[in-house]
Amino acid sequence: MKEVSGVNHRSGLEVVIVGAGMIGLSAAYFLQRLGAKVMLLERGFVGDCIPNLELKRVLAYCKGTQTGELTERGLMLAEELAGELGYVGSLQDIEGEPYIYDAKSPGGKRAILLSDFAKDLAVHCQQAGGRVIEANPVSSLLMKHNVVHGAVTATGSIVADEVVICAGLQSVGLIGAIGLSLQLKAAENQLGASSARQGIPGVFTGKVPLTPTGAPYIGRPVGFDGLYLAIGHDTNPAAAIAVGEMIAEALYRSEDVFALSLGRVDYSANQSSDPLNNAL
Repeated sequence: MKEVSGVNHRSGLEVVIVGAGMIGLSAAYFLQRLGAKVMLLERGFVGDCIPNLELKRVLAYCKGTQTGELTERGLMLAEELAGELGYVGSLQDIEGEPYIYDAKSPGGKRAILLSDFAKDLAVHCQQAGGRVIEANPVSSLLMKHNVVHGAVTATGSIVADEVVICAGLQSVGLIGAIGLSLQLKAAENQLGASSARQGIPGVFTGKVPLTPTGAPYIGRPVGFDGLYLAIGHDTNPAAAIAVGEMIAEALYRSEDVFALSLGRVDYSANQSSDPLNNAL
């Protein structure tokens, strides 16, 4: 684990994020802005599981139907991010110009979709020095003495100070393999469902993970260092952005990290060989 400096932040923090949805992308962005070194791992391709709906209208939907501090904070952050990504137009003025557009688009105005926003965030992270690795699923986590210190992918092992899991339903197997039980069920993604029923292509993304109570799993599992979870969110991209910021602040600034109590399963039955066991 990296040294915690006297100014209450972790110098040289290295983080692996598993899952390039809105939470993973936002966490990567805010961690990099704070000075952390970030690698984002995605089993498919960035934007594949994010609806092709106009960003402005998606956030207006969140504002009108999803109340709460996270949504409000996420809407503010989205406006800030839009400016940094070179978008023109206000996300908040839904009654004004009907869309925002990319000033860099060679064809003139181009309405920004939520999936575009995700892809542009990934590009921004790469340009800032982070690594975004697509089509590279994580098969297991590196762990010794209840300290997670990296991930194993198809291309090899990656060592980090912190591993953030925000891979939706795919998280269950990774977490179960180290002895933790997540209660998740697959539910239909209702964001854009009406458009999908009207035959508009590319807007319905299938299943989203839900917890039994509807409250997501956010925090560090009790008894496990080096691991942070953000799993079980419904369709609220605005809140997802705020959760990403919250993760970054908690990990980088060594602030209070939410303690997360989860059920346990038999770790020994699921334990895979750790290539670092002999080195630690």
